[in-house]
Amino acid sequence: MKPLLAFILALIAHAQAVNSLEQEFTCPIDGYHWKQRIETSSNPRGMRLDRKELGDVVEPRTLPQCPRCRFVMFLDEFPDSLATKLKPFILSPDYQMIAAKSPSYFSLAQIQEFLKAPPLFIGQSYLRASWQVEEKDAQCQRNLARALDKVVLAFAEIKPGDRHYINTALLCGEIERRLSRWEDADKRFRTLRDAPEFQEPKLQIIIALQMTLIEKRDNKPHILEEPSVPVTTAPPKLTLDPPPAKPAIETPKAAPSAEVKPTPSPPKPIVITKRKLPDLPEEAPPLASPAPVKDTPDIHLEEPAAKNPPPQKTSPAIAVISTPAPNAKTKPKPIGAE
Repeated sequence: MKPLLAFILALIAHAQAVNSLEQEFTCPIDGYHWKQRIETSSNPRGMRLDRKELGDVVEPRTLPQCPRCRFVMFLDEFPDSLATKLKPFILSPDYQMIAAKSPSYFSLAQIQEFLKAPPLFIGQSYLRASWQVEEKDAQCQRNLARALDKVVLAFAEIKPGDRHYINTALLCGEIERRLSRWEDADKRFRTLRDAPEFQEPKLQIIIALQMTLIEKRDNKPHILEEPSVPVTTAPPKLTLDPPPAKPAIETPKAAPSAEVKPTPSPPKPIVITKRKLPDLPEEAPPLASPAPVKDTPDIHLEEPAAKNPPPQKTSPAIAVISTPAPNAKTKPKPIGAE
């Protein structure tokens, strides 16, 4: 009986774990061919204040990266015009030196900077790079500082009502807290607390938690948790409940007869509701590919090494990086897809 139970538990654990698949890639920069295991599905069950998913998930998702020239495959297919534009930058000594000692998402951010991608997308790449080196405090802080510069720049251009406005504002304050910029973070969250766009209860919970951590001078990562019971006392100026109704004038009732006894009404059940966590932020769309160049000469890439034979004539594997919704097994989309 015990072996059967152990087998069933193993099957359950395997069903909830991250699924991955070894895929084949060919670098558009130097033609090198390699195999790399990429996640195909996951089961997130939580989220941190910096939007890092928790549970049976690899976060950040694995980026296919060429072992020879360290180019990051951020698109499923690369047009010749884009590969031609990127090749001098990727093979430059500066990129090679940085990519050799940096996480893959830092290399992606460098490529995005070269292509002049929107600041919000570059900031998200630097933020993910900080997750990759959390055990190295100094390097993690440098990546967070780069992420903050880009996210603050992006927030200055986003107007209230834009779908990225709320998440970007909260992310600015979170990174400021992680960098121990207490005055900036406190000022930001106090402003957000009174702003009309942040009056939803789920947003007020996040802001209240952030202000508590700032007061404690806590710059560590924290899980976004919802309270198990409704909040008993609401902060000032944040009450969303309607004013209490005026008591109705009671009409005196005749005393019941001795023969008929009133039946007491059953007590009303106590219902405790549970607030929902805010939706996961949306991923940045992929970088826009430049328009195809007419009369572009064929590009002859270097032949791959003998120990890396060219792949069979099959469709190239698609590397996908996505952020699925909580509590759901989703099929990932290309990195940065909306």
